[in-house]
Amino acid sequence: MKVRNIVTFYPLSDEDQEVLMKELQHEEMLARLPEEYRKLKEYCDELTAKYNTLQEQNQILSGRVRSLAQSQPFSFSLSQNSNPDAVIMNHSQPETTEFNFEPENQMSIDSSDSNEQSSLIEETDLDSFVIQGNTLIRYRGVSQLIRIPNHIAVIGATAFESSITIRRVILPESVVRIDEMAFANCPYCENLVKVSLPSKITELCMGVFEYCKALSVIKIPESVIKIGEKSFMESGLTEVFVPFSTTKIEKKSFAFCSKLHSVFLSNRINQIASDAFEGNKRSEMRIYGMMRSIPESFAIQNKYGFTEVFQISGPYGPYGSTTLIKYNGVFSYVVIPPDVNIIGENAFMGCKTIRSLEITSKVGEIKKSAFEQCENLESVTMTNLIVRIEERVFEGCNMLKQIQIIDMSQQYAPKTQRKIHRNFYNVLCSIRPESAQAYANQYNVSLKSPFLDLPFSKQQKKESDNYITRLSDGYQNSPFIKSIIKLVSEEANKSERLLPQIELFRDSFIISSVKVGKLSKRKIVYNDLGIGIRELPDINHILACATVLAQALGDDYVLSPEHNKGSAVIRPSIS
Repeated sequence: MKVRNIVTFYPLSDEDQEVLMKELQHEEMLARLPEEYRKLKEYCDELTAKYNTLQEQNQILSGRVRSLAQSQPFSFSLSQNSNPDAVIMNHSQPETTEFNFEPENQMSIDSSDSNEQSSLIEETDLDSFVIQGNTLIRYRGVSQLIRIPNHIAVIGATAFESSITIRRVILPESVVRIDEMAFANCPYCENLVKVSLPSKITELCMGVFEYCKALSVIKIPESVIKIGEKSFMESGLTEVFVPFSTTKIEKKSFAFCSKLHSVFLSNRINQIASDAFEGNKRSEMRIYGMMRSIPESFAIQNKYGFTEVFQISGPYGPYGSTTLIKYNGVFSYVVIPPDVNIIGENAFMGCKTIRSLEITSKVGEIKKSAFEQCENLESVTMTNLIVRIEERVFEGCNMLKQIQIIDMSQQYAPKTQRKIHRNFYNVLCSIRPESAQAYANQYNVSLKSPFLDLPFSKQQKKESDNYITRLSDGYQNSPFIKSIIKLVSEEANKSERLLPQIELFRDSFIISSVKVGKLSKRKIVYNDLGIGIRELPDINHILACATVLAQALGDDYVLSPEHNKGSAVIRPSIS
């Protein structure tokens, strides 16, 4: 007997009819499934065919590019930077103009990277990006090389969670934030081997590269202040050079990285979570850093090996210079400490591991044979504030293909700019004679003028001001500043006449006010604020905090232009 005959001739209760209708609907859905499966399979076949076609076209184009590159002569040229990888290296001074001295047939920092990039399938379809405003919400393409559109400022949480084919991502300089788990969630990003991070990012959020097994090396920009929880947990990192701007490493940031053997932690780090490197073999991982620093104490306490990576002497006297005597590291990417003024004789001589070097803006002199026989050195970034380079500095660096010059002269008066360009012209003559004339033409350098050195003291003051301004951005609206403002407001309500004065030190601050007709001073230790800050790294951070604090307190306060060594004063601007 058929079901429909039962429904027609034998009336059922309302409840039984409802159950029977659901069963019929279920049968109809089952009947439609084969058709839906057929359509889905056709769509997948279409995508596979498109993928294979693109791969064949890319291989043809790659062969043409390589043959064209081999047919061009090896020469150097001076041009505005258009290389995304080169842009990433301009993170110490993003507001400056950058110039490249590189072979015309090289597209990026190294030839192996160029060949790899040419063999990858690049995303060209903007429909593959799901974008809301300036935020990338989701990537749903199947390409291996992805260039994020230039107007994107935020990479949303889990934006690449379903990207199975992705191998390399290039982020534009417009990106200022990468949200949680953006490239995480195993196994989907296990093929990700390289990420080019922009210079404006201040924080690596929680789990951003978690489970990225193929990611062995990454350049973290000098703008990053905090490395968030689980940022690289269970990734494939083999080494990591944590930048000098970083002050905090949170829970499990580098936990269970089984291949991680070398970590550089600077003396500016003031907080390291106890489980930041949990699960890594103590016998195989070594921490490199500065003596008498928090990273050294952390390494000893947790029984990791420790090596003093930069041997530094000085400064001696208020206007003395700081000299880098010896480098003892094993890293492929190295940044010269930002306080160094002179790179000493033989400092890096014979270093086989270094491939990319960034010379910071305070360096004004490089001594004899500083980088001699660094056989694998391929890329160097420096500013045009270097006034003297001695002989044989890059002798034997046969792999050196690219020297990036960051123009820092624009922040000086025109007369000083001319001196800087004349000085650097002479520097270039000793490094790349064929490029010196191009530099002279670019800046209209008068070669008849005598060689005049720019005093180191003026360089240091200007560079210090720029560095403090950059540090100030990291303290804006921070719990540290808010806690101090709250205490200052409390003291202002108690003061009888004048507004209180604030003096910041490395580990504490003093609020001076008038109570019961007498001057009262209250000292507060940073550790007592309960926000995880024990002390500020150095005078630059003190001045940065004082700058932000003076702005936050409003027009009633100004930062005193004169400050004691090791402290900064914010005083009332009105009586």
